Amino acid sequence: MDQLQPTADLLNLVFAYDPPIGIDQLSWYYRDNPEGFASIGRVDKVGLQVGNYSLVPTRLESRTQGELRLGLGVDLATHPQYRGAGTFRRTVEDSYRS
Repeated sequence: MDQLQPTADLLNLVFAYDPPIGIDQLSWYYRDNPEGFASIGRVDKVGLQVGNYSLVPTRLESRTQGELRLGLGVDLATHPQYRGAGTFRRTVEDSYRS
């Protein structure tokens, strides 16, 4: 199974995408983005992905600082059964370690 499938499953559960988001869309954001790989934070519990947060590299033009390359935070999701237990914080912290 592709490593992005649990992420797609979590995002579809939390955001109820219609049509459901697939690994092809996530692969572009996370792996095939021309600006580089995303820094992905995730939390897993008992074989289930319960948290996701990604910093997608994005190039911006600053009027005062020229070109900047930043991580745009996207796809922050916490499984409904794991909310209120620190999953959000652990997920974001994990993205900074990636």
